[in-house]
Amino acid sequence: MSRTALNIILSVIAVILVFLIAKSVMDPIKKQAEINRVEALVKNKLDEIKRAQFTYRDMNDTFASNFNDLINGLKNGKVAVLKKLGGKAADTLSNIQVDTAYIDAMEFTFEGEYDINNIGKVPPSNKNEFILKAKVIEYQGIDLPVFIVKDPNPINPKDTLMLGSLQDAIFTGNWK
Repeated sequence: MSRTALNIILSVIAVILVFLIAKSVMDPIKKQAEINRVEALVKNKLDEIKRAQFTYRDMNDTFASNFNDLINGLKNGKVAVLKKLGGKAADTLSNIQVDTAYIDAMEFTFEGEYDINNIGKVPPSNKNEFILKAKVIEYQGIDLPVFIVKDPNPINPKDTLMLGSLQDAIFTGNWK
């Protein structure tokens, strides 16, 4: 084999090796970027579920244990908003009155347009549904409603994103 042919073959092998090394470095970086993107979407959706659950609790004194109840409660419910009228006038106290107004639950929870029918769907595919459970626990001698929401099929199986707890009065996500 001639020296020129050997140089060409070695050059091609060198280019292929450089490509494979670059790919082996870039693949984990791309995968982590995709995990971060999807987890950001899931965290945002879990925060939306939390807002919806608190509105539902304000209307029903308990959290919704499934997404059908949560969706129907927000679509059809009204939230009581209290407004204080009156107060101090000069040196004397005037009468204070409390006025109750009822606001549409959807408007109260999500300012502007929001597709409540997809609140339980896991982004970005919106094919799977979050796992939602709720119950009442005794916490420091008080009956307290609690809930938990989990991603059933996390993009990072080592770190399942979830919100709330069924054992304690915790309403934050496990990423905070």
